[in-house]
Amino acid sequence: MRVPCVITAVLLVCLVGFFFLAPSLTDYSRFRHKTGDYYGELTAACDTILATRPVGTNQFIELSVSDSSVPKIIRDLQPLKIKLQTQRVWILHGGSIKFGIAWERDESRTNVWTLSTACESDVRVVYVASR
Repeated sequence: MRVPCVITAVLLVCLVGFFFLAPSLTDYSRFRHKTGDYYGELTAACDTILATRPVGTNQFIELSVSDSSVPKIIRDLQPLKIKLQTQRVWILHGGSIKFGIAWERDESRTNVWTLSTACESDVRVVYVASR
């Protein structure tokens, strides 16, 4: 009788551990925990796109995700969509969990730009820089 109780306890501990660790195994969680250097490189790539692809009078333009001129760091995100606005780059990340990534000028502080992620209703600012 003691062996089944021990096995049950071990399985329960494994299940609880998986419940707490599983969210950290997602692409979304891994993206939110990148280094500041990574975010700096990603936002520089976004700035390059904004500088080389003027939106003009359109509200936004959509880039082809297969465009070879899109910087590698952005292509590595497996984007499903890339949209540009005058002061914003928005990327829909593909993969097991789809989430948005936005590099945009802060509306309340004109010299500040933020990199944020959004998955369902979970919106988080992961990087802030002065421009």
